[in-house]
Amino acid sequence: MTAGMSTRSCRQPRSSIGTEPPPIVGRNAVLEIEASLGAGENAWLTLNSRRLALISKEYEIGLTDAEAAELAVLQDAAAKACEPEDLRLSGRLSACEEQADDPSARTHE
Repeated sequence: MTAGMSTRSCRQPRSSIGTEPPPIVGRNAVLEIEASLGAGENAWLTLNSRRLALISKEYEIGLTDAEAAELAVLQDAAAKACEPEDLRLSGRLSACEEQADDPSARTHE
């Protein structure tokens, strides 16, 4: 996880969904996004709001080529930001699956 971000930063608060931040486009888009991720959770919420707005627009009316490229960069940033939490949850799931497969772990009533 990027420094300054909590594990909750992968989730978007409902109050910020539907507000559309300005586009993040241009040659330096990836650098701007990476800098924002390091800047903390508020910057990430702004980027994620834009990502969610683009996803909605994609299904409602479609995206321009520039918006599609921007969404791809934002999707990659979201995957990178959420990866530590995804790995943690995957580990918990694996432990539950192992326990479910172990007949000695079952209780008989």
